[in-house]
Amino acid sequence: MDNLFYKDKGFKVPPLSRNQIIQSTRVARLLNKEAIRPNGSLDVHKILENYGLYHIVSDEECPGRLAYTNSDGWIIMQESVYVGICEGRGRDINTFCHELGHAVLHKGLIGMAREVDEATKVYENSEWQANEWAGNFLVPPELLYQDTLIAMSEEGMARKYGVSLECIRVRLLNLKKLTPGVDFAIPGVFA
Repeated sequence: MDNLFYKDKGFKVPPLSRNQIIQSTRVARLLNKEAIRPNGSLDVHKILENYGLYHIVSDEECPGRLAYTNSDGWIIMQESVYVGICEGRGRDINTFCHELGHAVLHKGLIGMAREVDEATKVYENSEWQANEWAGNFLVPPELLYQDTLIAMSEEGMARKYGVSLECIRVRLLNLKKLTPGVDFAIPGVFA
């Protein structure tokens, strides 16, 4: 399934496993510990301001893209995405964290990378890596696992972490891959 979704997107980059990406996000959370709220969620606006390497453009200046990261690690984003981050909109928060993932994982690589093709493994795809990075940065698997133990609803998790319901559902599916054989307490999630 992952290969079909990412087949025509992204650039081929050095391979990274899901566990390597999780380790990278743990380091990033440690470096941004002042932005971690008591419930484990992130104040992404504070992270954006601390990162500093971003440029806001009008939505018309960036047609067809909500945001992108250049090879120097600068994140260029539509004004509406920046406003969405300030207002706590999950999609915009995820967009920024996805681009931050590119900046962390792919700085200096994108300009020299070639587009993915049929032979590219999913774990060599820059888009898959950045999506995994963003999701694990926003919703660490260990915190998500704790939430499943208390049977928190998907909607409750989305509110807690300030992300979309879709993001939570993907994180839960990935958690199942990381913890095979664990019977999660959320009815219908892993049916």
